[in-house]
Amino acid sequence: PTAQEPAEVALGGTAGALASAAVVPEVPIQGPASASSEIAGLEYLGNPFLSRYPVEAGMDYARTVWDMQVWGGRIYLGSGNSANVGPAQNAGPVDVWCFDPEGNEFAKEFTVDEEEVEKFRVLDGALYIPGHDTKESWDFGNLYVDDGTGWRKLRTITNAIHVYDLALHEGKLYAVGICWIPGSPPPLSGGHISAFDYDAGGYIGVSSDGGLSWEIEEHPGALSGDGITCVRS
Repeated sequence: PTAQEPAEVALGGTAGALASAAVVPEVPIQGPASASSEIAGLEYLGNPFLSRYPVEAGMDYARTVWDMQVWGGRIYLGSGNSANVGPAQNAGPVDVWCFDPEGNEFAKEFTVDEEEVEKFRVLDGALYIPGHDTKESWDFGNLYVDDGTGWRKLRTITNAIHVYDLALHEGKLYAVGICWIPGSPPPLSGGHISAFDYDAGGYIGVSSDGGLSWEIEEHPGALSGDGITCVRS
């Protein structure tokens, strides 16, 4: 899709089955001989992020597991890094790995166009990933969903720089994050890139069609230190 058009993009993936291994090889558990734990019952399972974020390139910080979510009999792991400063800056795109307890192995299901996978949400039986920091233009923010039929990317949240969280209430999908205000475009190159450098603020998005379209309410003061609490009864 073009940067000016919202889009729903089908991504190859599985719905909690091992079919993904036909495309992306699964990784058997391999732990260092010295790996041990002082806590009884803990076992080192391995690290599927080693090749993607090598220590030699200074990218090992992006191996941080930001979230773990059980869904479809597997444990999903978030990784990457969306920071503009410090180690392993802007570490996307991010591969989404999961661990299969029955097979005792890791599997890579798909890749998101984000710098970081910071959280997963299970909403109405489906697995969601909020688009924490898109690698694409700021015309739209992303969310990703697997409802049991495979992963879909929804690039539909207008002007969203960050989609920090998703929630479901009375059949409607809610999104919160940071948006940039049209008329204040980001610089084309150079300098420290941050939402704080532009005319940006918080937003609340509401979708009645599963994320295909959104009503957006912007809150420009959210980045200037003004606390904002919204309650819908």
